[in-house]
Amino acid sequence: MKPDDIPDEEAPAGLRPDESASYRDRARKTILTQTAQVSLSNIVLQVSRFLKNVLLASLLGPYLFGLWSALQAFLIYGGNVHLGALNGMSRDLPLERGAGNTETIPVMAATALTFSLIASVPAAGIIALLAWAVTDEVPSLTILLLVPLIIVQVVLIFFQSLVRAEEKFRVMSTTIIIGAVVELGASVALVHVIGFDGVLLGLLAAHSVALLYCIFRRKGFSLRFTIDPALLRRLLRTGFPIMLGALTYSVFITIDRLTIVAIEGNEALGFYALGSLAVTAIGYLPSAVNQVMYPKFTARYGETGKAGTLAGYLRVSSIGMAHGMGLVLGIAILALPLIAILLPKFEPGIPVARILIAGAYFLSLLGSASLFLLTINRQVLFLFSLLLATLLLVSLDMTVLLFGGGIEGVAIATASAYALCSIGTMSYTVRRFLPEGPPPFGFMQMKLVVPSLLATLLILCCEAISAGGTMTTVGIRLFLFVVLYVPVSWRILRKENIW
Repeated sequence: MKPDDIPDEEAPAGLRPDESASYRDRARKTILTQTAQVSLSNIVLQVSRFLKNVLLASLLGPYLFGLWSALQAFLIYGGNVHLGALNGMSRDLPLERGAGNTETIPVMAATALTFSLIASVPAAGIIALLAWAVTDEVPSLTILLLVPLIIVQVVLIFFQSLVRAEEKFRVMSTTIIIGAVVELGASVALVHVIGFDGVLLGLLAAHSVALLYCIFRRKGFSLRFTIDPALLRRLLRTGFPIMLGALTYSVFITIDRLTIVAIEGNEALGFYALGSLAVTAIGYLPSAVNQVMYPKFTARYGETGKAGTLAGYLRVSSIGMAHGMGLVLGIAILALPLIAILLPKFEPGIPVARILIAGAYFLSLLGSASLFLLTINRQVLFLFSLLLATLLLVSLDMTVLLFGGGIEGVAIATASAYALCSIGTMSYTVRRFLPEGPPPFGFMQMKLVVPSLLATLLILCCEAISAGGTMTTVGIRLFLFVVLYVPVSWRILRKENIW
């Protein structure tokens, strides 16, 4: 991020121009450093989970791997059983810090933790029952394991949210890395020994170890259980709409799996899950940027109370994300032929994976607009856009399957819904809340689409190259894509004054 991309108002009042520039330069370096820390941990997490899922797919086969993909959706839903208390804390804690109200922070954290634990117990039971009702032939032990796994997951989310809100990204990053490494080793080892239930037991072990580390490293927090009624009402008033948005988003990105497993069965979902696996593997970049930028958005808004002062963050994060995901898009698609070597039983899922990876590019662009809307208390608007997109996606998926479109048709419908939701939400956000923004906002849609067009053109050119074996061909294609894409993208970012 260039210093000029951080608004002048971000520097403390009364500074000389050279001091203000120095302040913005330090802010730029801090954001880049923290993004690098979180990005590294997310790379480790995504690589670890990719390797874990590749090994699990090999050990379990398409049928059981499809069952695991369905259960993952319910675990994602389980991350929202706190009913918004943690979302409210993530948003309001940086606001309190920015306003200088440090005495409120410990009470707010304790209230969020206590309420989340109370709410998680019955909610985890309900989710386990839903998983039992929707999926086929789920062992009873598997259903029982979902309950403690969801509860531990909620406590881990609390501590990760706390250190993120306090911008202790080194602790958060290390916690993520430890959890990822333990998850890989424990899950694969336990599946090899005891079968399918080892997947959940390994995940439970990983969450527990990561949680203990985060508690140990999070110095200065007194682990006490109390509820301040006034703060709880505030947290829920702020966080419940955010939680609904997060839950709706979770449904938005997983409803295709549940539709397939309900209509086509576990094996079809196993092939389709190859695409979900690829999307998960490339999700580290948007996840890292969003985790770093959210407290920046909220702290900035807490200082000024003006939506317009977030324009620089919105522009830089969204356009920068588009160019980063363009690179990731090309690498992921060109590497897909390796699946035929690593997982030959899942080869029918390669066309689906290509489509879903393209959809993931547009899905990643939703992050900046959502952070902006959540920060300025427009959670309901974000929720409304997600509800519309989810209803559209469910309708498309059901129609495609009922008329014999198969899993490839579902992938096309899903990717299309992702693109419509992201571009539509960003366009509305800019036009509605930043009508007097800088001239580049007038061409935001085109600027967000350009990297995907560039990546698509280069992918088509590279795929025309064949050099014998699959490994050699893939290696040459990847090399050419990176060599051609990076200089062009870098030049555009420099011209946009983003890097």
